[in-house]
Amino acid sequence: WTAQKVIRQQKRMEIQDDFQQQGIQSGSQAMIGEYQKMVGRLMKKITPEEMEEAEHIAREWNDTHPLLEVQAKVAEKKGWQFTREYAEHMWKQCGTRVLVMLTVRYLACSNDGNYRHDFNDDLGPGTAFPDWEGIEDKWSRYPLDVFRAGEVGDGEDADPRSRMKDKKKTQVTLSALDNGIPQLPTILDLHVPEKQDILQAFVTCHYHRNFQFAPPATNTSQKGLTCGKAKASMPWMSIAEDPQDYIKDKYLPYHHLSICPMGVGLKEPSKLSGTQVTQILEFWRGRQQRNLKDVFMFRRWKDEEGVLQKLVGDDVSGTSMASEKRKRQGK
Repeated sequence: WTAQKVIRQQKRMEIQDDFQQQGIQSGSQAMIGEYQKMVGRLMKKITPEEMEEAEHIAREWNDTHPLLEVQAKVAEKKGWQFTREYAEHMWKQCGTRVLVMLTVRYLACSNDGNYRHDFNDDLGPGTAFPDWEGIEDKWSRYPLDVFRAGEVGDGEDADPRSRMKDKKKTQVTLSALDNGIPQLPTILDLHVPEKQDILQAFVTCHYHRNFQFAPPATNTSQKGLTCGKAKASMPWMSIAEDPQDYIKDKYLPYHHLSICPMGVGLKEPSKLSGTQVTQILEFWRGRQQRNLKDVFMFRRWKDEEGVLQKLVGDDVSGTSMASEKRKRQGK
């Protein structure tokens, strides 16, 4: 992986949208001819900070592996080619026949992740294998079991969909101040899945503010509650897309590049790398060491109809989200 390849991967949807706006179909000769030009224009817009982050991600992906969704895209685009090369080498160098059945980890819970490759009728004098049916059923069960077992020790990249379906999440209990504000523990020597669980519990507790995490002895005030709903779902996607609608700048790590030089954005914890989740938690731990009562807080929450609401019990006269956005943007 290189920084440019990482950026192309991250911006692929933007590139596809540009092609669609120009009326250029995916995979067409026109797209092939324009692709490098479009990538060149895109790279000119990349800031030094974005390039630095891409270089960091490239090193991380080369040392370990890309994100699961990236692996799935590579499997879709290059899987046939890689498998063909393998089968051809095995035939020419070893005189062997090869059948290949693949299941992409990120898509393991759907049939979209299953592939089968048989080049035996194309390599030397041979015919394709005729009896796939008896094998496919057994194979389809095998990777699900293996991937599920692997999530126990590989939670950094575990697919959130299979995690929800096949594995009960470990409940994290956070200590709290007398007023119920959750406190972050020391994260030194913790594994990535544990850090992700802590981040999930910490942010969710602030969003619910139901004081269920080591609840205080007394709770006499509603002031400062976010939504006050113990089972409200976290709008992670909306938070990732427009975090300032939900959270004040001072609580967002990427507004403090000296502390989080990669400009880490807040999103669903299972989608964060080990480095990213560590930087976010360390940023909030630093705030906690300076002021136990001002570590993190939501400014708005989203109701069942998708409308942003003021904090429950917030007695400060509200202003519309539109006017607040204009203020933040200096308009």
